Amino acid sequence: MSQHNAKDEFTDIVPEKYEMPEGYAGNLSEEHQDDLYQMWIAFFDICDKAQGTKSEQKEDGFAEDWGVDTEATKSKMSGGGLGAVSGVSKLVKGSGIDKEDDKKAAAQARTEEANMERLLSTYGSAALRNSFWVMVKRDNPDILMLRFLRARKWSIDATTAMLASTLKWRLDTNLDILVQKGDLGNGKEIPKYVENFEANGKVFSLGTNLRNQPVMYVQFGKHVIWAQPQATTKKFIIAHFELVRLLVVPPNDKIVLLFDCTGFGPSNLDVINFLYILQCLQSYFPEQLAVLILHKAPWILSQAWHLVKWLLDPVVRAKVRFTNKPEELMEEIPRKHMLRYIGGDVDVEFDWVPPEEGENDLHKNKEEVDRRWENHRRLCDQFEKVTRKWAESKGQEYDQERRALIKRLRVSHMDYDPFWRGRWVHDRNGDLSQKNPGMIRWQYPMVDGSKTREILGHDTCRKTLVRELQEIGVGAPVDFAEARTQQLIKEGKWGDWNSCDDLPAPPTGFQNGALTYEDDGGLAAALDVIGLNGPETLQIAKANGTKPVPQKAAPTPQTTNDTAVNGNSIDQTKPNGTAAANKDEVVKSPRQQKVQTNTVDAPAEPANEKLGMFGSLKKKIMA
Repeated sequence: MSQHNAKDEFTDIVPEKYEMPEGYAGNLSEEHQDDLYQMWIAFFDICDKAQGTKSEQKEDGFAEDWGVDTEATKSKMSGGGLGAVSGVSKLVKGSGIDKEDDKKAAAQARTEEANMERLLSTYGSAALRNSFWVMVKRDNPDILMLRFLRARKWSIDATTAMLASTLKWRLDTNLDILVQKGDLGNGKEIPKYVENFEANGKVFSLGTNLRNQPVMYVQFGKHVIWAQPQATTKKFIIAHFELVRLLVVPPNDKIVLLFDCTGFGPSNLDVINFLYILQCLQSYFPEQLAVLILHKAPWILSQAWHLVKWLLDPVVRAKVRFTNKPEELMEEIPRKHMLRYIGGDVDVEFDWVPPEEGENDLHKNKEEVDRRWENHRRLCDQFEKVTRKWAESKGQEYDQERRALIKRLRVSHMDYDPFWRGRWVHDRNGDLSQKNPGMIRWQYPMVDGSKTREILGHDTCRKTLVRELQEIGVGAPVDFAEARTQQLIKEGKWGDWNSCDDLPAPPTGFQNGALTYEDDGGLAAALDVIGLNGPETLQIAKANGTKPVPQKAAPTPQTTNDTAVNGNSIDQTKPNGTAAANKDEVVKSPRQQKVQTNTVDAPAEPANEKLGMFGSLKKKIMA
């Protein structure tokens, strides 16, 4: 589907959906579905068994081995082509990793089981749960679980150990602090973090492959081993593996890594961090890699790869490909999405937009940060309770409620995100919609002068989810609401991809297979599908005696990407409403670095002043 936009001369294109293979969300065999039930039960079991007392993370509490000193690395890897390869050979021999895949797998399993034991003895149940939900972020929790299951070949015990090992690594390394600080904070605090990786165009993401998966480019020839501390390189790697998830449109869950080796020489042969990339993808970001392409790799790099590849899991090893010609690249990336300098039709260089002072100022409103996180964790707790019953009944109970909660969780984290995550270049340059989170756009100015813009995310963006949840909230089945989305897209009635302001009026009922729209005097406009600023459904609103929202209201200034149900912009800078029944019993936000338990069964009694969707109102301007 395509549409010409006269404003900027781009033709907007919505790509055909990629049909997910078996073993992925939406395409599970009965056996795989049963494995998913068992995996959720196993996850709850390890959370219940956790006996540790540690529940705090220090902001600078990185426990990762960030690598050797840069001069030592330079000495080890220098000495021309043969000298560099010799250094790689010594690295492999000193690793202690067996070349035989079965022995490697057994050693990995022992490590993960040991990490699970340490996790359970170090951290408490609340810390584990909190760490899990911080890892999930806005993703579908089932998609995350399935990534771990596929990585461990559907073995419940092995998957449980891998998940626990990953949670321990995330707790120990405090990965999310890097994400929280964003380009602005990390650029100030970590030497060469911005200037040696992003600002110089060494690493950037642009466009998608044939399966609608984002492509991350690495210009390997620009990477000089000793030009930045090893710690900086590793922190950049893990932060960007976490951030690039924002560019993936569900149910997809993978990225493409394209290493352009033009100009590559011995000084660029950073085998230590190349291996670190693959080991992180193998152990802590499982099934996130679709393929890693080494394009125009010189002899020295191919020789180094043949030495180090035996250190990796065979599945990850098989995802590394070598290409030399544009035609070989086009087996993975269409010419119309590929940059001109490597043989494609896209005549553009990545536009680095530097961070600006104040772009993370919403983080300073700690009361609002905590209020939004508390509300999100309330929904997480509801999801856990429902999922326990769903898994135990093998999907015979609570399926509709659970599917709706997955949508609520995604909207809730979108609502929390600007108050917690530091802004990234893709926020600033417009690739990630700030007005309709979940929508992604890639712009392709072509060598022939034409301009196309690829738009992704219609099914899982905020606007769609809010509308679907409004319909589900008045009794419509989840399948009905999702089918309505496809119908609106097909008929060209879905609306502006970069706005939530054109949401339709919320329905007031569902009868005889159809939505109804009765005059409720403005009660539906007082609802909030995530329960942050009002009741989630009309039924709850009526039971609580919620006051209707006046039908005429002037918009207040919009400070971030939040949009009210009725289309009015809203001010998020001041808290309002009640997120949970007892604030003291709710998990604190990651900013506070303290973890508590939260067992709220129902939405809290709404505040007297009812608010619109997503965010606090500074003041409702009455008609």
